[in-house]
Amino acid sequence: MELDKRGAELLFQVLTEREEKNSVAIASNESFSKAHLFARTCA
Repeated sequence: MELDKRGAELLFQVLTEREEKNSVAIASNESFSKAHLFARTCA
């Protein structure tokens, strides 16, 4: 699923708030080589 800039910001906010209270696990079917795309979107 592709996210636009606003969607990525909202997802990052949800994950950040959740991480402050409990651990977070994320799974993906994408290869590890594409993981940088998520980091670049949220940065």
